[in-house]
Amino acid sequence: TSSTSCSESNLNNCHLSSISVNSPYLNLETFIHHRRCRRTRTVFSDAQLMGLEKRFETQKYLSTPDRIELAGTLNLSQLQIKTWYQNRRMKWKKQALQQCKQAPTKPKGRPKKNSIPSYAEIKRLENEVAVEQQAKQALEDSSCISRTNSFLISDIQLNNEDNAH
Repeated sequence: TSSTSCSESNLNNCHLSSISVNSPYLNLETFIHHRRCRRTRTVFSDAQLMGLEKRFETQKYLSTPDRIELAGTLNLSQLQIKTWYQNRRMKWKKQALQQCKQAPTKPKGRPKKNSIPSYAEIKRLENEVAVEQQAKQALEDSSCISRTNSFLISDIQLNNEDNAH
C-alpha cells in the first residue's frame, strides 16, 4: 500500500532520506514537516492488472459509482483506479497514433448525468444483443427447416404422382 507521508518504515524508499550536510534543516523531522514525501509506486498484482485491463476493454471512462465498485472488487483505492485509468488512456491514445489512426478523444465538456453507461448497463446491452442474435439465428434455422420440409413434401408428392402413373 502507498503512504502519503514519510515514516520511519518508509524512510528508506523516500527521496527525502538523503539530506545534505549544508541543509538548513538540521533535524530530519523538521524537514519532513516542511515537505511531504512522494507516494511510493503502486505495484499491482497480476489479478488486479487483469481486472483493470478487462474493464478497460469495455469502458474507457469510469463513472464514480463504477470506480467505487471496481476499487472494492480489486481491493484498491479510488485514487489508484483513477490514476491507472488516466495512464492507461494515454497509452491507448499513443498506440492509436502509432497505428496512424486518429487519436481517440474524450467528448468536450463535462458529461451529462448518466451519459456514460455504467458497467452494468454495458453488460445488459451486450446480453440484449446476444439474445437478439440467438433469436435471429433460431428464426433463420426454423425458416431453413420449413423450406427443407416443403421441398421434401413436394418431392414425396412428385414421387407419389410418378408411382401412381
